Amino acid sequence: MIKLPPFPKDPRRRANARHPFQLLLPIAAAVVALLWTPLPSEAQEQSTLLLAFKNREGRTVSGLLMDIDSPSGCVVEIADSGPFPLWAGDRRTLRLYNGRLGSGRSLRVQVVHNCVQAPTVQEWWWIDSDGDRIGVKKKVPQDAEDKVSVISVFEEGVGTYGLAFTLPSGSVELTLPQDLVAGERISGRVAYQVASGGDVDDNRQAIARVAVEVAGRSLAPGSGRWSLELPEDGSSGIVEVTLWDARGMLLAANAAPLAAQLEAPSDAFLLPRLSQAGQPFRILGPFDGNSDNTQINLGGNSALVLAETLRGLVVQAPNAPIGGADLEIREADIVAAGDLRNVSIDVRSTKSTIDVGERLQLSIAIAGLEGLQQAFDVHVLNRTVGLAHFLEMERAFDLTISPEVVVDGAYAHPITLEGSRGGSFEIQAELGGLR
Repeated sequence: MIKLPPFPKDPRRRANARHPFQLLLPIAAAVVALLWTPLPSEAQEQSTLLLAFKNREGRTVSGLLMDIDSPSGCVVEIADSGPFPLWAGDRRTLRLYNGRLGSGRSLRVQVVHNCVQAPTVQEWWWIDSDGDRIGVKKKVPQDAEDKVSVISVFEEGVGTYGLAFTLPSGSVELTLPQDLVAGERISGRVAYQVASGGDVDDNRQAIARVAVEVAGRSLAPGSGRWSLELPEDGSSGIVEVTLWDARGMLLAANAAPLAAQLEAPSDAFLLPRLSQAGQPFRILGPFDGNSDNTQINLGGNSALVLAETLRGLVVQAPNAPIGGADLEIREADIVAAGDLRNVSIDVRSTKSTIDVGERLQLSIAIAGLEGLQQAFDVHVLNRTVGLAHFLEMERAFDLTISPEVVVDGAYAHPITLEGSRGGSFEIQAELGGLR
């Protein structure tokens, strides 16, 4: 199992908050109602219901059969059946056929109805080319206690988007690049974490059965690193990320925005001069979007590639070496090299909690500064300003680290923290830009 670094924290990011694109994809009590939009009609008000299914049968299917529950007297029809051009049925049964849907691919079905209450899917089957049902029926949970609760989080990082889905059995965390362009190849990371509570073996099996899809493309389970080509049609303006259970039912959905028009990829590698140990940094250059053929080494230590596009990649700096080191980039048959200073930045304190009225001495400790010739900034942020505050400082400030303040390759800046309400505090210090 590959463990990704925690999502980086920044005052501009929204932890534990729903991303605006999630409002496009609410989970409903049917198989999944992704979109609910009233449509005017001359006879009676109509509505559309968009349902989602994933083929997890391990083979290509030719159709879909749905048993639905809808009030008597209303009309239920299919407006869009995706790859299945033909359909038949009524308010009790809907059958899509005469098409093909590959293993691991997902399907969106748009249902139009004039029911007072929206129809709900009770059971469903995939069908083969002969019209026979494949596998066992998939029963949709109708009771709250049978449904899986999923929490979805969207955050922005250094050149990346982080999306996380938390289930009772564990969590799935994805890293995507920010410069998402329709039709281009991208690479990212995915990690599955098993919940420690309850039966760990049951949790491990349950989280292993969860499937992830990016822009309609399935990610190989347990792969860690993934690469895919985004669809050419970017009219939706988003890259949808979906989570599916073992039956092929949609558990949760989130999305990252497609980027506006971007500059063409550079013909040369633009190497950074600074990195922070254990934290992500960007390298721009003529990459191909496929991280499978990319290797980054710093001082002989491999650096983890978090995301890649045609314009560059995001790398997690290794914890060692600290100080100046050789940076080597191997992109397919291309090799580039340069010098990089990898600095460590730590917030040091004798304890992690503070009492009301207590004054606590902290230190911002920076190492790896031997031979420093150009000044740079370190951004310091109090993320728990309601619990404690800096004396004679704002919530956030910048430290300028210049060659004159370096002693034996290091520098330490004292800070006094005073407790307001008290409790566990969090002070963040991260690398800024060169001066």
